[in-house]
Amino acid sequence: MPLADVKAGMKGYGLTVFAGTKPEKFDVEILGVLKGFRPNQDLILIKTPNHPGSTPPAPSRA
Repeated sequence: MPLADVKAGMKGYGLTVFAGTKPEKFDVEILGVLKGFRPNQDLILIKTPNHPGSTPPAPSRA
């Protein structure tokens, strides 16, 4: 898919392996695209709400 077609709000999934050989699926949501992030490079910002390697946020202390 060309970068010009990547838009905020698009959803998909990724696969990764943290241990062993079994791939684990996680959701991905596009937050936006930073064009010219580095010379000759653009950056796609994503959110992975249920990534297998992520830890839950710490409870807030009010």
